[in-house]
Parts: sequence; C-alpha cells; structure tokens
Amino acid sequence: MFGAGEFVPARAQQLFRIGLSDWSEHWLMPPLLPRLMQEAPGVSLQSIATDPFQVRQLLEEERIDVAVSVNKQSRGEIVSEPVMSMGVTTLWSPQQIPCRGPLSVSDFVAWEHVMVAYPRNRPR
Repeated sequence: MFGAGEFVPARAQQLFRIGLSDWSEHWLMPPLLPRLMQEAPGVSLQSIATDPFQVRQLLEEERIDVAVSVNKQSRGEIVSEPVMSMGVTTLWSPQQIPCRGPLSVSDFVAWEHVMVAYPRNRPR
C-alpha cells in the first residue's frame, strides 16, 4: 500500500481484505457496501473472520490489509487508530439476580458473569 500513489476511489480496481469480528461486520458492512458501490465500483471487499487476538499476526502475514477490531493502540509497524467508542449494556434476569438497576460497580462484580470468548481464548 505504501508508495502506491494517489488512491482515486472512482477509478480504483482493487481488492481489500478486511479482518472483522462478527459484530463489527454486522455494524460496519450495511452502511459501507452501498456507499462503496456508489463511490468505488471497482473496489471489492473480502471480509475475513478475525478476533482481536489474531489481528497482528494476520496483518504481519499479509492475510488481511486492514482490521476493524477491539484493540489497544499499537506501536511500531502496525498502526491503529480509534474509529469510534461504544458503551456496554448489562442484561440480567430478575429471577436470577434479585435487584433493580442501575447496579453499582461493587454489586456488578459480586455476581457471576457469562463471558463472550474467542475460541482459542476460552477459559478452561
């Protein structure tokens, strides 16, 4: 990508491989694809299932060109920039946790939690 000259979307004929998790693909692709078809009809996207623990390796191995991921700021040859920040929401069953929200931090951490984990990083 470096030293390639000016990128002109309307004339570009290029494939970009984007590393995305399932939720980031669901969030990003619906608004991106119609705009891409309109402004850069010769550009193709290949969405590659990626989790935050794979991003650096996939970029270094040139298996993806860019990633949209929950990640810390990178240093060195891998450059990362914040795209947006998101909040989180906690859901619970009143039958299992007999309280009314909002929960204090101490109440929140006192209860067991379900954790979404990526396959190679599941707790054992």
